[in-house]
Amino acid sequence: MAWFDKGRWRGVRFDEVERCYRAEVSVNGMPQKKEVRLEWGKNRQVVLTHALSGWKKLADEVQMQTAVRLVPVLRARYQAGEQVDFGAVELDQDGLTIQGEPFPWDEIRDIQVGNGAMVVYRVGKKGKVGVASFSEIANSFAFLKLLEESPAPELRPLR
Repeated sequence: MAWFDKGRWRGVRFDEVERCYRAEVSVNGMPQKKEVRLEWGKNRQVVLTHALSGWKKLADEVQMQTAVRLVPVLRARYQAGEQVDFGAVELDQDGLTIQGEPFPWDEIRDIQVGNGAMVVYRVGKKGKVGVASFSEIANSFAFLKLLEESPAPELRPLR
């Protein structure tokens, strides 16, 4: 992937990308923030904003290309029993950790997604939910794929 910045061309290979974040925020129907941030190496990153033409197509493609490369690596780590870090959310054989709070698989009643967020509901504990914004979940496409393969309940639309 290549981009022009500060008078010169720069680039990164998709297989070098370690984290991909996508944020889309609208207020009263007006876009306030639309960006994809890629991180790799030691403190290296690029932020691609909606000022670019064809931004949605670009953002979708960047997320897909990074996921295609990261899913096999992250899946192997998950299957080996490691905790896989997705920023605001971590996934392992025991369950999810959201913003530092553990949610074991057997305590998760429901997982709903919508409005740019994921909400995890506990069994029998009213008001005890975990919420993570997809803008804070690194590699969200890869995360959703591994979540689908885990013991987690099937994802449902946010109600």
